[in-house]
Amino acid sequence: MICAISGTQPDEPVVSKVSGHVFEKRLITKYLETHNNTCPVTNQTLTIDDLIEVKVNRTVPPRPATATSIPAMLMMFQNEWDAVMFETYSLKQQLENVRQELAHSLYQHDAACRVIARLIKERDEAKRIVENLKAVPSGPQTVPTGEGMEVESGLPESVKSAMIATSKELSKDRKSRQPSAELATADAIKSYNVINTVKCHSPSNPGIQCIDVKNKQILTGGTDGVVILCNSDTKKFAAEVKAHSKKVTDVMFHPTSDLLFSCSSDKTAKMWHAEGNTYKSAFTATHNGEVVSCSLQPTGSYWVTGSADSTWAFHDIENATTLASVPCDAAVTTLEFHPDGLLMGVGDEHSVVKMWEVNSQKSVAVFEGHKGKIVDIAFSENGYYVCSVAEDNRVKLWDLRKLKDLHTIELPDNFKATSLQFDYSGTYLAVSGEHVRVFMGKTLHHVASFEGHSKPISEVKWGVDAKFLACAGMDNLVKIFGHK
Repeated sequence: MICAISGTQPDEPVVSKVSGHVFEKRLITKYLETHNNTCPVTNQTLTIDDLIEVKVNRTVPPRPATATSIPAMLMMFQNEWDAVMFETYSLKQQLENVRQELAHSLYQHDAACRVIARLIKERDEAKRIVENLKAVPSGPQTVPTGEGMEVESGLPESVKSAMIATSKELSKDRKSRQPSAELATADAIKSYNVINTVKCHSPSNPGIQCIDVKNKQILTGGTDGVVILCNSDTKKFAAEVKAHSKKVTDVMFHPTSDLLFSCSSDKTAKMWHAEGNTYKSAFTATHNGEVVSCSLQPTGSYWVTGSADSTWAFHDIENATTLASVPCDAAVTTLEFHPDGLLMGVGDEHSVVKMWEVNSQKSVAVFEGHKGKIVDIAFSENGYYVCSVAEDNRVKLWDLRKLKDLHTIELPDNFKATSLQFDYSGTYLAVSGEHVRVFMGKTLHHVASFEGHSKPISEVKWGVDAKFLACAGMDNLVKIFGHK
């Protein structure tokens, strides 16, 4: 059976009722549509209805010549294999490209989330500062803090007058005061060795975070939340107080009274008074964030605390009250009173050191130049200089009269500075970190270095006339460097 149009065996044969010819269905259908229903053989009228399907068995087409021999079949299989491998390679390339695009998209998404989180944090911080500013009236009125404690927004005139009188007296005496004849020389400091070691605080929660010195008495605050008072010569503990629920960040002696002060990560600062063989809490000041530092006003009647909640607070020791809470631009990391007591230096997490006029509670000077949060600041006793150290491992000496950076020294990258302190004369500056380095106070010329702790030193303090250095370490040891 051959198609009258193609001359080949049809796949779907149909026969014409008019002429009896056999056609391929798809071919005759198209032909009739294009030739006005005319039979291609007889030219007679022929419609689709005149076509009758013929039911025949399907014929299997013979194999191509290329598949009739083994070499030809091997070649065919090789070509098919190559095509499959090429397709697989193309798919792998597409998969790798999709993976790279997906990784890039995920990185962009993560970066966007981080930026959004940072902006939200900055927005919330700005809102909080604005709310604090709105909440503090201009006069000496009383406003509530976040913890329900009432503080005055302005200092009473009696407090201001007392600080001004003390400042005048100290300034007058300072001009005529000469360095002590007993002050240690640079050569003597170079030959200091470890003369005593005191081990204290819990070994299960190790680390002495802070230290203060008063004659032969040593006051330490630990990671364990305990405050310990001991004698550096006898190594005997005079008092051991579970002061805070979290690590103690700063401790301080009162120079003339039997009072102690402590700050902690538990958002509190406490004043302690002696009662028998121990100390009892006399006053607790509360912040909304970690309390990082405290300092005593030179009158001896007031003290301040600085907090990571971006505030510093002014407290009355005798009346055990908080007189003022002052908002800052950033989280406070350290603070200290100027020797005259009318200025206070505040270091923050934004690498800035600010001078605050305490009576007016206003910032009067800004020192910028560090890269990294301020770790510690210290005033020279002559009142002319302030020194700062930051996480950038730079020590800067600032002139308070000219408001400029006089000297900068770069500490080693692994030093990781933690504190600094001038001796009382302002002749020497000690800086702690992996070890202790001593510099000349005005030139920052290196004098000596002291090692001995197995872990980083958290804080260093000078003894009277620079006769010794007391160092507190994260190895739970207090080491005294000096001459026996």
